[in-house]
Amino acid sequence: MVEPGSTESERVMHIKLNTDLGPTNLLSVYAPTLTSSTDAKDTFYSQLDDAIKHIPSNEVLILLGDFNARVGNDQGSWPDCLGHFGVGKCNENGQRLLELCTYHHLCITNTFFGVKLHHSPKLGDCLELNTEDHWSHIKDKTLAAALKAFGRNVRKSQDWFNTHIVTLQPLIEAKRNALQNYQRNPSPSSMEALREARHRVNEKCNICANNFWMNLCAEIQSAADTGNSRGMSEGMKKAIETYTVQVLTTQNIYWSEAFDINSGVKQGCVLAPTLFNIFFSLLLNHAFESSEEGILIRSRSDGKLFHPARLRAKTKARKVAIRDLLFADDVALVAHSAEKLQLLLNQFSDACEAVRLTSSLEKTKVMSQDNAATPAVTIEDYILEAVTQFTYLGCTTSNNNYFELEIGKRIGKAATNMAKLSTRVWENKKLTTQTKVAVYRACIVSTLIFGSQSWITYASQEKRLNIFHMRCLRRILSISWTDKVSNNEVLARSNIPSSFTLVRQRRLRWLGDAYRMEDG
Repeated sequence: MVEPGSTESERVMHIKLNTDLGPTNLLSVYAPTLTSSTDAKDTFYSQLDDAIKHIPSNEVLILLGDFNARVGNDQGSWPDCLGHFGVGKCNENGQRLLELCTYHHLCITNTFFGVKLHHSPKLGDCLELNTEDHWSHIKDKTLAAALKAFGRNVRKSQDWFNTHIVTLQPLIEAKRNALQNYQRNPSPSSMEALREARHRVNEKCNICANNFWMNLCAEIQSAADTGNSRGMSEGMKKAIETYTVQVLTTQNIYWSEAFDINSGVKQGCVLAPTLFNIFFSLLLNHAFESSEEGILIRSRSDGKLFHPARLRAKTKARKVAIRDLLFADDVALVAHSAEKLQLLLNQFSDACEAVRLTSSLEKTKVMSQDNAATPAVTIEDYILEAVTQFTYLGCTTSNNNYFELEIGKRIGKAATNMAKLSTRVWENKKLTTQTKVAVYRACIVSTLIFGSQSWITYASQEKRLNIFHMRCLRRILSISWTDKVSNNEVLARSNIPSSFTLVRQRRLRWLGDAYRMEDG
C-alpha cells in the first residue's frame, strides 16, 4: 500500500510504501548543479538532511535522484559509504553527498559492484566471458591448496567446559533428548520443553565459565601479589594456552625446515627501542660511510633566512646533506636523480644483506618529481613500483605536490569519525555543548588538521577545511540554515576558533619547537 506522498520542497519528494517486510521510504531528489550558488546547495542539503532525520531509523530508506555529483574512487577515505567501483575525481557536490551519506550511514550502492560492460564508462579487452568456469577453477585450486597446507580447523573444547563436564553433561543430554522428542513429535509442549532445556544449558554454561575465569584470575592475582612468578606464569599459560613459535625462511622458491626461536627481545620490552635504534644507526653508518650522495641544503640560524646572498656566505651558512629520513623501522632515501638513488639503494641493500636484514620489496616504492620518464630502480633485480602518490605516517604525498588529494582524505576521515559519534555524542541530549565540543576537538579536529604543521596550502584549500569545520559545528549546535546564524556567532557559541586559526596555531607551535632546537 502506498501512503500519500509529501513534498518537502521543490527538490525533495517523499513516498512511503507499506510492504510485507515493513515500511519502505523513498526520497526522490534533484540536487542543484555544480555551478549553482553555495546558498542553493546549502538549502538543498539542509532540507534533505531534515527529511532523512524525520524517517524512523528502523524503517528502510532508499534515496533516489540526480545529485549532479561525482564522488570519485577514493574508497580509503570514505570506507563506510563508497565502494571500490567509483569512477572519476570527486567534485564539490560529490563531497557534500559523501558527507551526507556518511553521517546518516547510507551507502552509494552503484559503487559497491561492477556493472555490465555496456553500462561501464570503461571497457576492457576481454575475449572470453566464461566467468563461472574461471571462478570454479580458482575456487577448486585455492581450496585444495589450503586444505593441503593448513588442513581443517578442529574445534577444541574450552578449559572451563572440561572442568565442569560432570555438571554440564546431564543438562546436555536432557537438551538432546528434548530436541529428539520435538523432531519426532512437533507440538507447542515439546517446543516449550526444548526451550527450557536450552535455557538451563546456557544458564549453567555461563555460570561455569564465569566461575572458572574468576577463580583463575584470583589465582594469578594472588601469585602476583606474593611475588610467586612461577605461579603467575603457570596461570597465564592456562589462560592464554601455550604456543610454540616456529619460523620458515625462503630462498628463491624453496622453503627451509621449520626452526624454533630460542632468543630475542620480547615485544614491549623497554630495551627493544634502544637496541633497535643502536642497530639501525650502525646499519646506516656501515651503508653510507663513504657516500656523498643526497640532497644538499644550506641553512643559517641567525635570521634573514630567505636572503639568497646570506645563504651563499662561506662562514655562517651551514651545509646539510639530506640522504635518509627515518621513522621507527621505515627509511626514505632521497637523491637528485634515478642513478644516484640506485647507488644509495645498492649500498643500503648490501648493508642489510651483511647483517641478515630483509627489506619488504612489495612495500618499497619509488616516487620522482619533474621526471617525464618512469624511473627504473631495482633492488636485487626486483624492479620497484613507481607511484605518483604515497601515504607515509598518515599523510599522502604526491609527485606534483597536488595537495587537494590530502585535503580530500582529511575531510573524508573526519566525516567518518563524525558519523560514528552521531548517536552517542552529537545527538545525546544528556551531554552539554561544552562536552560535545571537547569531544569534537579531540576526535574530529585532530583528524581534520593532522600534519598541518608542514602544510603549504592555498586559500581555496583552507576554505574547504573551514566549510567542513563550520558544517560540523552547526550540526553539533543544532543550528539550521533557516536560523540565519553567522559563522562568527557559531564559533562564539562553541568557543572554538575557525580552522584557519587552528592551522596557524599548529604552525606557530611547530615553529617555536624548531626555533628552540639546538643547531646540528
